[in-house]
Amino acid sequence: MSETVIVRSLTDPNEEFPMDRAEFYREQVEAFKTTGEPTKAADIIAVFIFNSHHELLIQKRSFEKSHNPGLLDKSIGGHIRFGDTPDYAVMVETVQELQVPSVVLRGKLSFEKTKSLLNDYLETIAIIEHHHDDIQVLTRNIDGEIFRLRTNCTPTWGFTMGGSVPWIARQRGYCGTR
Repeated sequence: MSETVIVRSLTDPNEEFPMDRAEFYREQVEAFKTTGEPTKAADIIAVFIFNSHHELLIQKRSFEKSHNPGLLDKSIGGHIRFGDTPDYAVMVETVQELQVPSVVLRGKLSFEKTKSLLNDYLETIAIIEHHHDDIQVLTRNIDGEIFRLRTNCTPTWGFTMGGSVPWIARQRGYCGTR
């Protein structure tokens, strides 16, 4: 399945353009093998979800994945499709990966106000605070080889109460409960 994602040139990170996700990785792996440095960054989101006890929800990646197989990973993550915003990507990934709808807010004040207002509903939704965007260097294991790639990462923090997020067995491809 082809997916067109947002990519940025490292020489001008403000310029974004569409690129096939698989082609981006092929190109960047080749660039790393040739020069030791990536030339482009893909826009991604990374969400860290905490419950009311300040426990972090993490996932273990499937051993079937070509990127970082079997490793512990953030609560939610994904590439931002071309034409989508980071906040929209967070909402889509939250439903796809955890089967939980989310509200994405910018700024600590909006986040805290909404968390207080919707506190009684946190069993069924996630309230997520959008943080800064930043180009970061990531070390990735791709098909058994280690590469350094760059991403334009939008780290976000989420909050949800226990019970609303099911345990997900990614390797077996089904959801279960604790």
